[in-house]
Amino acid sequence: MASSLHNLNLEEGKSDALREALACLAEASAGDGGPRYADRVIRQLARVVVCRTYARPILELSHLLVAASARDGRYEDLFWGVDRASAGAFRRAFEAVAADTGRVRLSNDTVRHSDAGDAFEVSFSRMPFLAALLEFLITTLGYGEVDELTRPLRDGVVSSARVDETARALQRRLYAYLKDHLPPVQRQRRERHFLDYVTAGAPYALRLIEAIRRFVERDLRGQDWPALAQHDRRVFLDMFAALYRADKILETEASDGGR
Repeated sequence: MASSLHNLNLEEGKSDALREALACLAEASAGDGGPRYADRVIRQLARVVVCRTYARPILELSHLLVAASARDGRYEDLFWGVDRASAGAFRRAFEAVAADTGRVRLSNDTVRHSDAGDAFEVSFSRMPFLAALLEFLITTLGYGEVDELTRPLRDGVVSSARVDETARALQRRLYAYLKDHLPPVQRQRRERHFLDYVTAGAPYALRLIEAIRRFVERDLRGQDWPALAQHDRRVFLDMFAALYRADKILETEASDGGR
């Protein structure tokens, strides 16, 4: 039940534009008409974006872009040369790159570029998700901006410091975009902790949620509450809003026999 409530709360927080961007990737098709990305990849991408846990994936993607661009300074041919995003397809693509340049090194399960001098490796099984992340960045930020931000990764020998700097620039730009398309970080964190507390109290929580929903709908509508500080009032209302949404999913589960 807790996971259902959290998923509902995360889904409700997305803007229409963000939903459309994720739907665009979910509907992307391979040459045979099947999906380019597996459902689990899209779900993982959506959760990373909505929970804002994209720092490490963007760093991985940045290293992968160096390897993908090692042959001719372009990453597009490799990423979009892969018809259906799978570990095997990316392995074959990087085998071709490694055959043409000494800057890419392959192991049984991973690829890495030799420019940075360290052993930062990206597994082939991780690449479908990272490809979806790249396409998401291009969809939301625009190809021109992503191309400009990643230019340092495609311009000659690339140090670890340059990869880190580029990854941070991408992270900052995505953070700025999401500020307009997701609830504030503090609100997400507050609602997550609060929903954990509520679900831990079931079945008493079910009665509490119903009482609060009725209170919100009947007694608080249109109230000004002048005695409350603005910040406290906003926090209070956010909690009621989270509980109200929680009740909707609980209601659905109850009608399906889940209560």
